[in-house]
Amino acid sequence: AYLCFSVSSESHPNLNPSLSLSSAFFKIKPNPHHHHRPSPHPSFHLQEMIGAFTSRFTQEQTWDWFERAGVKLKVEEDGRCFPVTDRAETVAGALREAAKRAGVVLELGARVTALDRRGEDEKGTGQELERQALWSVHVQRKQKSGAAEVLAADAVMLATGSSPLGYQLASQQGHSLLKTMPSLFSFRLARGHALEGLQGVTLSDVELTLAQSASKTKTNGKRMGANKGNKTHIQRGSLLITHRGVSGPAALRLSSFAAVDLRDCRYMGELQLRCLPDETLEKVRQTLQQKFVAGNGLVSGGANSKYPFAKQIPRRLWAALAEEATHGRHPCARWSDLRKEEMRRLCDLLAGQGLSLPFRGKDTNKEEFVTAGGVDLKEVDLRTCESKRCGGLYFGGEVMNIDGVTGGFNFQSCWTTGFIVGEAVGRAFASD
Repeated sequence: AYLCFSVSSESHPNLNPSLSLSSAFFKIKPNPHHHHRPSPHPSFHLQEMIGAFTSRFTQEQTWDWFERAGVKLKVEEDGRCFPVTDRAETVAGALREAAKRAGVVLELGARVTALDRRGEDEKGTGQELERQALWSVHVQRKQKSGAAEVLAADAVMLATGSSPLGYQLASQQGHSLLKTMPSLFSFRLARGHALEGLQGVTLSDVELTLAQSASKTKTNGKRMGANKGNKTHIQRGSLLITHRGVSGPAALRLSSFAAVDLRDCRYMGELQLRCLPDETLEKVRQTLQQKFVAGNGLVSGGANSKYPFAKQIPRRLWAALAEEATHGRHPCARWSDLRKEEMRRLCDLLAGQGLSLPFRGKDTNKEEFVTAGGVDLKEVDLRTCESKRCGGLYFGGEVMNIDGVTGGFNFQSCWTTGFIVGEAVGRAFASD
């Protein structure tokens, strides 16, 4: 009998690395005391995961494990961690070798079709049946036709990611499933938005707000950052303007924290972009007034003229804001000609309500795709990742309702839950 049978979504006969390094294979918070080591605390935004879960097999321990496995690592300025080779195969190869050394049998090209937990009457009594396995695992092999093969296991771990298979098997064992939805995506802006033609422009620090009416949202206190009453979602960070909308850390974090509300509004709504989040409206007004008094240059900044807040706002974006404030007359509008309502409008765009950006859809972030929802964490003992409803059933990674604020944190959830399950199963059967 198998001591532990791990069900993954990989049924291909060849074990190819399925992880993409477009983001990072794990994510760290840079440690201020050591520039080459991660801080030990992961970042997830679900309350249930704070505590024992985030103190077990941390990013620092993950770093140590991979380096002991021969994978040399590097850390980018934003905390993303990669192998120095920049190849996903380096990580996958280390995992395969570690599994081989541990005596793990990889059954590739095999699809689990059903799980049956044997009842006490089926296990029987008496010394001769003392070690009979808890689970029957039905496996359909790709190279064989006919009836599924039935394997025996003392414990089963579902590590199926966002594959429907894992949700189906968990549901069959009595687990509640929270509706799945995309997390970590870029916003596709509606045609005619104010940023059209500015693809490639990057802002280092903005405030991005999801502006929705309370009637279009549902409250969900279980997700940190979810709307409560009329509270809106706000995120800060860098922003990239793309040919179809906006992306970058501020947009991706907003999509993660507001995943439930964005699903409920069918990914249609309005964003508000504040380019000067640290400036007050009065400070901005005073700065623009000084420029207004000088009165010589173009409001748009022209090709070479100076313009306010040049360190924070790229020239092309400033010209777009000037056009928005002056209703299209920015190519010839000079500070001395600026009308009072246009001045008020420009101040508001920069540090008040911000620039309104209607969006009408979403795009995946490069090849990265993260799913929120899945097995309800209330039904899982996070000290062991074992089901509270069905003993001997364990969960790992994204099959549970786990999603972090970047793809790297989601990889970390896989490393951490895998370690926790292995440790728990080892303790449970150590005496056998």
